[in-house]
Amino acid sequence: PWLRLHARALGALPAQPSSSALDLLQLPEFDQARRLVGDHKLEEAIPLVARTLQVCGAMNAPGMSVLAHEASAYLHGAMGELDSELEIRRKQASVAGAGASSPETTLSANGLVLCHLTRLEGGQAAEAARAFLDGRKDVDPLTRACFELHRRAAAALFIGAAEAPGMSVGPSGPSALVSGVAPAEEGKVIGACEAVLDCMAKIDSTGTGEVLAPLAGLLEGAGKAGGEDPCAAQRLAALRIAARHKLAAGNTAAAEEHASAALRLAKSRSPGRPTLDSLACLLEVAHVAVAKQDALTAEGLYRSCIDQIAALPGAQAPAAVDALSLALLDFGDLLDKMSTNGRPRSKEAEAVRVQAAALQTTLRLEALRAMRDSGPFGSLRVSLIHSYCDWFRWRWWS
Repeated sequence: PWLRLHARALGALPAQPSSSALDLLQLPEFDQARRLVGDHKLEEAIPLVARTLQVCGAMNAPGMSVLAHEASAYLHGAMGELDSELEIRRKQASVAGAGASSPETTLSANGLVLCHLTRLEGGQAAEAARAFLDGRKDVDPLTRACFELHRRAAAALFIGAAEAPGMSVGPSGPSALVSGVAPAEEGKVIGACEAVLDCMAKIDSTGTGEVLAPLAGLLEGAGKAGGEDPCAAQRLAALRIAARHKLAAGNTAAAEEHASAALRLAKSRSPGRPTLDSLACLLEVAHVAVAKQDALTAEGLYRSCIDQIAALPGAQAPAAVDALSLALLDFGDLLDKMSTNGRPRSKEAEAVRVQAAALQTTLRLEALRAMRDSGPFGSLRVSLIHSYCDWFRWRWWS
């Protein structure tokens, strides 16, 4: 829905071109940067976008500048430079508040919320979403629904955050957000996102209990979902949540069924090539193998996932780096329990943990460890945070 909203507002669709977007596309520096991004040469595109920002500033064109800041923030975030992205997002918000039109202001606020979520800063994300909604009374229903979802995501996807001031999940039931959202497809996706967040908000530290009720509609239609299904991404999340839930309850057969269904759905969305989604689902299968005490199968799955995540295009992006770090930590735990010819594999386990530490700053790795160790849904929460951000990130480069 976010892509559709901003495509209309900012000119990605030919029917309603935005003068700011069209003017930006005419700049040779930006045009060259777009070509480099298309070739996955993000690092080479960064200085060209920086030059574009200078040109926009000299032209005194705040609308163009907001969009150029969006491009710059995306590039730094995709390179894993989260501090730089946050700094750019704050500058973008300042420019947007200085005179850019409402769609650009909305785009800037959305980017700031998602940046905080990616940084695992739930409180700051909720505050940024609240500040946007409180400051505007004439927000259209789709935009309001998206920012209300952002507030709920900050509460539902972080352990213990729901009790924090200003971070309550709010009333459940899709009617609270979907009412007034048009066309119907956007309403369906908003409702699917809400169902995932409603479920995660109900999950306690044990992961047991009847918490899957909000996902009933998504799970029932999972077998029919495909590339044309607007809610396919949310169905994938629902299947992963269900797999973890059944695993926590000790029902490995049901967990394996859900994990395998998630893997099939992820592969159907990108046939012929591995994606971070499909590899995340393969890791769910590995968790089931661990629970079944099939250590050799689990080891093979972990090694395969680790190698393939590291080889993905965009492997330096936060979602991929976090997924790789968590896979390495889990693999290290598995190796600690294994032996070869009676010899413990603790040295191998420690080497794997050193690999994980080399990928992250110490603080980031500690935050990931804390979430992973919070319960059976800990590492899944990290993955869902990145998935959520991807659902609502505006595809300026597409």
